[in-house]
Amino acid sequence: MIILLCLCLFAFSPTSAHALSIYNQNIFGHPINKIFSRLETMAKFIDQTQPDIVTLQEVFFPSYLKHFPDSYQAYFTQRGPYIRGGLVTLVKKSLTASNYSFTSFSNQGNILSLQLTDRLLQKGFQQICIDGSNFCLTNTHLTANYFGSTNYTTQLSQTKHILSSPTNLLIGDFNFPTNSNPFNLVTLHLSLVTSHSLDHAFTSLPLASSSSQIINLSPPVSDHSGFFLTFP
Repeated sequence: MIILLCLCLFAFSPTSAHALSIYNQNIFGHPINKIFSRLETMAKFIDQTQPDIVTLQEVFFPSYLKHFPDSYQAYFTQRGPYIRGGLVTLVKKSLTASNYSFTSFSNQGNILSLQLTDRLLQKGFQQICIDGSNFCLTNTHLTANYFGSTNYTTQLSQTKHILSSPTNLLIGDFNFPTNSNPFNLVTLHLSLVTSHSLDHAFTSLPLASSSSQIINLSPPVSDHSGFFLTFP
């Protein structure tokens, strides 16, 4: 059962040394509304709980990364002054990661709509594997649903190889709710680990081996809740 937490930094117990842990957060990365203060709050939480992997969405600029702990290696793809897709995966430097890649969606939405911002960001997905653990994950952020105009079907079809590959975890901001058609499409292939609003985590691993907690930091750091997952 998912536990909803109204969380202060010291109210969370880090996972055991034998589990692989993942913290996911859409950081609401627009350079407004005290972005650097919110990044510092997230960084303190990461430093306190020490997840092995951190998957982030809406990290628009590389300068944001200086606020996160030095004990993590940041994986991202830069395009000019921006981070492509706004996607960053942080991996503990004590782990060895490989096979990193970023793929932008071929369908970025209507250029004459509010999806123009998604096109400029070049939304897509990251893939990365942790050596020695047979664990691979995909971090993604699908285009937003403006006025019912979506590209979920085409974007998910581009990731079909992910759903049938050894990827153990598909995680991020999907911009579609539970029980929607695209949600049900994903669950044909993968099991749901946790979900909150538009953010989900799906796995090919046995659900009995995983645990999850919804994370709401105080003071608030985003318009999205985060979640913390562990896999033995």
